[in-house]
Amino acid sequence: MKKILVIDNSSSFREEIVDLLTFENFKVLEANNGLLGLQLAKEKQPDLIICDLLLPELNGYSLLMELKTNPLTAKIPFIFLSTKSNKEFIQKLVYSVGYSYLTKPFDSDDLISLINNNIENETIIEENIANDNNVNSLPNEFLTPLTAIIGFSELLEESYRIMNQNEIQNIAKGISNATIRLQKSIENLFTYSQAEFINPEQEKAII
Repeated sequence: MKKILVIDNSSSFREEIVDLLTFENFKVLEANNGLLGLQLAKEKQPDLIICDLLLPELNGYSLLMELKTNPLTAKIPFIFLSTKSNKEFIQKLVYSVGYSYLTKPFDSDDLISLINNNIENETIIEENIANDNNVNSLPNEFLTPLTAIIGFSELLEESYRIMNQNEIQNIAKGISNATIRLQKSIENLFTYSQAEFINPEQEKAII
């Protein structure tokens, strides 16, 4: 039986998804905020995570970035959910990092179909997971956080008037985490470059 973690701060909406997935013979875990969701993901290692993009404590994108740094959770398929009206923009944000997306409210059949597709294609998704130790993954390691920085900034600029303080704080956290990740990727590139293109005189000295 496949295990799915549902992370959403709306108890009624979360309960609706849990009931649907239980009926479809999935084992379901649930969390009402990002930090609890992160803890459950690390402890239970579900086969798939359904996660709201804007969450209290830790937003969905930041939660995903935390999971990708852990070898035990990096390969878990992710489906983002959001009620934001700017559907086209948010689709661009989450698709750019290789994950699925549904806008609330959605059709139950669409969710089940997306879940099954993600589980069936898990091997393909795993191959697209970035590896910080592989130089071939560096372009993705730059573009993924950069896309998040641009995306969250645009979302904040376009929608801040209708957002509450908690949503604004979550987006700011997402921008901060993505910036830190981008900085680390650049530092890794410099470290790799220094090791790879060592001065010939230094190389002789080492020999």
